[in-house]
Amino acid sequence: MTVVGAILLLVTGVGCNRETAPGSADVLVRFGSKELIRAEVAQFIPKGLSNEDSLLFAKQYIDHWIEEQAIADAARTQVEAAEVKIKPKLEAYERDLLAQLYTDWLVEKNPERFEVTDADILAYYSQFPDKFVAESPFYSFFHVVTLESDPWKIKNLMRSRETKDIDELASWCTENAFTFKLDSSYVTEMELISAGAGFSYGDIKKAGKEVVYTYTHSQNDTTYNHYFKLLGVLKPGETMPLSICKPKISSIILNQRRLAIIEEYREQLVQDARNGKKFRVINP
Repeated sequence: MTVVGAILLLVTGVGCNRETAPGSADVLVRFGSKELIRAEVAQFIPKGLSNEDSLLFAKQYIDHWIEEQAIADAARTQVEAAEVKIKPKLEAYERDLLAQLYTDWLVEKNPERFEVTDADILAYYSQFPDKFVAESPFYSFFHVVTLESDPWKIKNLMRSRETKDIDELASWCTENAFTFKLDSSYVTEMELISAGAGFSYGDIKKAGKEVVYTYTHSQNDTTYNHYFKLLGVLKPGETMPLSICKPKISSIILNQRRLAIIEEYREQLVQDARNGKKFRVINP
């Protein structure tokens, strides 16, 4: 039995001392004729959670399932023709889910069509510049955090604009730094504020450009030494650099291709159904 399985048994009270009908070991809860099985709960637990968080999520899911069943049971018994009224919507929802499932299957069968290249992203970025105007500020900076106090190499190399010096600093940081950011990519204001923990020169958003600041912050009896240099600020209304837009553009392109591939098959599928006499229009 898996850890999650054992946890779910404890949560639902379906333990080894409780008698269950043959083949019902995976049933966690019964509400009238409805059953909640372990596989359904497991399917909805997000991946990567710890055992403790999985337990919490599973318990919340089971509690919510019971609440929904109680409401549904009341609707069936108290609302006239409830099942009849919801049937068309349930069938429509089922068709939507099946269409999504079929699209996912087509994507898996045609992986080459869903490889988004840098050229694809650049072409979309160039074609639709108005879509990539900043609505909030973004910040570009270098930031190094070490457990060592005042290593001179960091300050000297960070002041430089030479690529070889930044590469040397990155190599040093890989071996010695607690964490570091040594690229010119733009990030959100929240990431900047997070980097500014312990900043002692006022508001870090107003830090002077190209100036290397040193500051510290302590946590759990550990002192962290920060080295920070602001490179640039992207203001609202300005065009966002490509580096910020890449994830969004990739997502847009993939979604467009998903829509395109199902459209390609849609007409053929209907024609195949017509040729196979799977449907006929009664009242045109």
